Amino acid sequence: MELTNSQRTLGQKKVEQKVNNTSQNTQVWWRASKDNTDHVVSLLEVVKNQPELLKIVKITAAGMALSLKSGDPFYVEQETYTLNNIPQKPLTSDFKTKVFVIVPPQCASACLDALDKFKLFENTTLFGAPSSADSMYMEVRLADLPSGLGKVIVPNKVYVNRARGAGDFYKPDVAYNDIDWTTNVLLEQIKAL
Repeated sequence: MELTNSQRTLGQKKVEQKVNNTSQNTQVWWRASKDNTDHVVSLLEVVKNQPELLKIVKITAAGMALSLKSGDPFYVEQETYTLNNIPQKPLTSDFKTKVFVIVPPQCASACLDALDKFKLFENTTLFGAPSSADSMYMEVRLADLPSGLGKVIVPNKVYVNRARGAGDFYKPDVAYNDIDWTTNVLLEQIKAL
């Protein structure tokens, strides 16, 4: 499995341990209706050339199908790592270099997940704009209204007990309000701090 930017920068086991400490009660529930299950099954074709994602979608589709068949309204994801794989003694890091994370205003979804991880470490500074926010409801699909006159957005999954609440966003530690967000300009601003 590919490491995330936070794991690459701050250390995989350290990130996993800190994330586990803040999200050990988080669950992901997939609404196992027929239409939602059919939608997730249809994604198998979309991700067929992406082995890691294909594996996840296969597991989710199978879990939703089983929940649907047994009459359970939700398929609840099972964590792929256990607490036994994560050291119980707090890990310390000798990585003391200040980390600047540039946050654009459209930072949402996976970008917010990355900020959740980076902000677990004291040497992280958010630079830029306030992030966007998201809800606990994710992985949406469009469905036609019975009248045929419009569409509705139907969420497929919901986070339960997620540490970051619905509608929460990140404020930058160092705000950047200029129009020019080119790499060289941002690096010069950060170097000047």
